[in-house]
Amino acid sequence: MSRVARADHWGVTLEDLPPCHREGLFGSDGLMTDVELPFWQWRFEDNPFGSQIVVARDGRGRLVAVMATQISPVWIGERSAGAALLAMHRFHGDFHSPRRRYELSIALTELLIERLRERDVAMLYWYPEPADDRPGQKFLKHDAVRLVNPISVDSAALARLIPGGTARIVSFEEVSSGLDALWQRAHAELGVTIVRSTEYFAWRYAAHPTHQYRFFVIDGADGELEAAAVVHRKPGHDRAEIVDWLVPVEAREVGLRLAGGIAAWAAEAGASRLDAWFCESSPYFQAAQEVGFRLEPGTRLLVARPLMRTLGIEMLRVCWNLVLGDLPER
Repeated sequence: MSRVARADHWGVTLEDLPPCHREGLFGSDGLMTDVELPFWQWRFEDNPFGSQIVVARDGRGRLVAVMATQISPVWIGERSAGAALLAMHRFHGDFHSPRRRYELSIALTELLIERLRERDVAMLYWYPEPADDRPGQKFLKHDAVRLVNPISVDSAALARLIPGGTARIVSFEEVSSGLDALWQRAHAELGVTIVRSTEYFAWRYAAHPTHQYRFFVIDGADGELEAAAVVHRKPGHDRAEIVDWLVPVEAREVGLRLAGGIAAWAAEAGASRLDAWFCESSPYFQAAQEVGFRLEPGTRLLVARPLMRTLGIEMLRVCWNLVLGDLPER
């Protein structure tokens, strides 16, 4: 069944929505509450790299479903393209039928993929619902990239193992001046990865409307930035998370000292565990295993649909250097 046929079957029309168009999205009869407005504005309106939003309207013109992606720059081989993260997927409360929701999801995703191709976006990725989404795989031609499991270590144990006295907590203003140069030194060995520029860090972490992130760095003898990481700890939780990590692959000892400094801070702050996302394809995974990080069990899958000929699903499985900050927030 075609996208248009699916929409006609359920009596809706599909269309694009400008990011700043909020009518019908928020409020008592909208798809989202007003409390969610700052998050929407940050992710889809203030994102300097853009967004793509598609919606369904019923016969009265009312918004009954929305599917919205943020776009981030991604480095692939020798060039930068766009990566679209499906970060918002909502239905009106009247849509109780699972079949109706599922078929409309397929139709909206097909329109979304068409629009993203027109914008030369390299890939679309998301968490499927349900995780074993075989019909979606058939219609949307996505494939599982990997299980979304953090690796975790005892904070105090890691701090004892690796002294991190040279790691510093700094403000974003302090770290920002060295990020672009650090990215240029670090990215060549990282495979497919989000471009971690000053502009990206400023939007993704410094400007986040609800999360407070801490920036950890190690400076070189000449004052040049040698390594940087972004850390988050949810209030009242006994875990801290390394959500972003920018360290040249050859600078293994520098990376370990940075991890040790973060672990010492976490232990002192009362976070008994330190989590990270160094997936098995990451060049940092083995070093993390050697100092005590261990994979935690989980069943949630991340799936992707490559949208350009030179990017295949196998390349994403083997070469995609993901961190927690690249994933939908939990």
